[in-house]
Amino acid sequence: MPKALLLALLALALTPALAHGHVGVEPASAPAGSEATFTVTVPHGCAGSPTTELALKLPEAVRAASPVPTAGWELESTPAGDQADQGGETAQRLDVVRWWDGDLPDGELGEFRIRLALPDEPGAVLAIPVVQTCAEGETRWIQVPAAGERAEDLAAPAPTITLTAADPGAADDGGWTANLALAAAAVAAVVAALALVVALRSRARS
Repeated sequence: MPKALLLALLALALTPALAHGHVGVEPASAPAGSEATFTVTVPHGCAGSPTTELALKLPEAVRAASPVPTAGWELESTPAGDQADQGGETAQRLDVVRWWDGDLPDGELGEFRIRLALPDEPGAVLAIPVVQTCAEGETRWIQVPAAGERAEDLAAPAPTITLTAADPGAADDGGWTANLALAAAAVAAVVAALALVVALRSRARS
């Protein structure tokens, strides 16, 4: 795909989020049961005031979390107790993650990263309430749309992550690749056997 077209499509995809100026999470969807790193984006401050703190309330369904330190900010996590992971291993689950003592000027895009172990619930939508504290005032991004409502119609919607089903094509591709590797190994074995037979016949004639 031409680079110019790719950039145009990306700009088009970001237009709704930029127009509303809401705090968001990227990517907005991920396979259920997977682990992925997400970026919480903060597009502006509070009525012109710089952002000094960002706090996330993680859903109970999130199996484990690992926030990433951000340069110029302090990082604090509140544990929610241990919870057995899908593989039978015990992982630390977090309740609240807070980046604080920072200074993000109004109008500058801030990015805060966190790695999450997602529940195996395809189709579920995880709401992640965020409280944005500024030098003057705060914005509570905690609204969840009711039945029939749209998140974009709310004044301060909570960012969400939609859990998708695992891509069946990935498993199919993996099986096809494995079969191809086995076929290649079989061909190599046949070629080696033929080479051995030819060598033995040549030696017998001499």
